[in-house]
Amino acid sequence: MGSRRARRSHSTIGSPLMALSAPLRLLQRMTASHPLLTSWTKRVQFGLRAGAKSGIMALHGCGALRFHPRCYHWTDADSPSQTWPALIAKVTDLAGEITGAHRTWLSRDGSGKAPLHQPRRAMGHLLGHGVRFGVASDVMAAGEGIETMLSLRSVLPKLPVVAALSANHLSVLALPPTLRRLYVARDDDADGQRAAERLCDRARAAGVEAHELVPMHDDLNADLRDRGAAALSAHLRAQLVPDDAERFMAELVSGRS
Repeated sequence: MGSRRARRSHSTIGSPLMALSAPLRLLQRMTASHPLLTSWTKRVQFGLRAGAKSGIMALHGCGALRFHPRCYHWTDADSPSQTWPALIAKVTDLAGEITGAHRTWLSRDGSGKAPLHQPRRAMGHLLGHGVRFGVASDVMAAGEGIETMLSLRSVLPKLPVVAALSANHLSVLALPPTLRRLYVARDDDADGQRAAERLCDRARAAGVEAHELVPMHDDLNADLRDRGAAALSAHLRAQLVPDDAERFMAELVSGRS
């Protein structure tokens, strides 16, 4: 049994026995995985089908994501391992250094998440860090989930965003020193509201203007799935500083005009 556990700790992704340096080794080898844009926009394997269910179709600036066709998953150290397709996201700090990884396992036919007790798992050093899309400077948005933040990017394609991966992590997210205005895309539940309030309070205490982006439903991904991109765009535009609406929605607006 000891040798079996030792083999797993060195050869598989996500083992509870894996050393903390393993996420760094994994993500440094991520270029060996299929780039997400290849699997998604070119309709290779499972990416497009999983994306279609989430409503997220327009992807750009997604270098933090990769697709792996056979990512290991198991319940505990003594259970048999399984392999499933997975989206793997790198978690980075403000300097862009990889601190962890987040995996979302997909069903084998690409119709949605895998039928597992925990189809999502994260590992590594997550506190204060996140999955980043775009490079933040003076304005950025932050939220909990990857799908939530990609939904936001679907209608605000130029806005840098960060997914903190949970409400607790969102409340303690590290903010860039160049930041002047922060939008917090909160989930519509008690934990999401508290996390958004705490992050906004921290931002304001640091001299950063902070605004909450309130969803129509449970979160922005639910809005995108249920109402569509046009309705989500209009809903968010009303909550943005006018200059930011023009700056970050220009691409989407011109594409619809």
